[in-house]
Amino acid sequence: LLAYFAFETGSLKCFVLSGIVGGLSSSTKYQGFEALLWGPLALFLFSIKQKKNPFTGLFDHRILLYFFCFALFFTLGSPFWILDFKQFQNDFLSTWCWYKTTGMGQLGYEGSWSWIYYLTGPLNYGLGTPLLMVGILGIFYLLFRFCLKNVFVIAFPIIYFGIAGFSKIHSSRYMIPLIPFLCLSAAVLFHSIFSRIKNLKI
Repeated sequence: LLAYFAFETGSLKCFVLSGIVGGLSSSTKYQGFEALLWGPLALFLFSIKQKKNPFTGLFDHRILLYFFCFALFFTLGSPFWILDFKQFQNDFLSTWCWYKTTGMGQLGYEGSWSWIYYLTGPLNYGLGTPLLMVGILGIFYLLFRFCLKNVFVIAFPIIYFGIAGFSKIHSSRYMIPLIPFLCLSAAVLFHSIFSRIKNLKI
């Protein structure tokens, strides 16, 4: 949300706050490192909106402060990565191996094609088939109804689902962050359809 505000306004404050929250979320759960993408994406799209070269903007002081705040608050939340780097490295690699079927894994949860599993399992049962289908159609609708705001909003569910699907361990709870986005995209699609029907002259 803060990264979205940074994209909308280009505000230094929003970039700083987004970096802080991203660093803390990554400290809480290492999957939060995905938040590293949202600062650069926000500035990249903001530069396009301002009709500036988006690649030169990536060296802007706002993005440097974003990365600094991200690293600082990750360190404040998990100082042991510096104080005891060897143990941190071992724990990180152990976590990485846990998600691979050739690693430690967790018996009964290994599998392949995790994308299909998440679609037909947790998301399907969590949302119900009709809402899930409309939510997916809504994401495609936002994708093809191209505008920078849409790109920024749907980037999260697409990238998050793509990364989650690479794991060889099935964990249903990882789909929880996608549910609000699917509900919102379904709402946008319904609103668009019924607005068009309402405006039809018969």
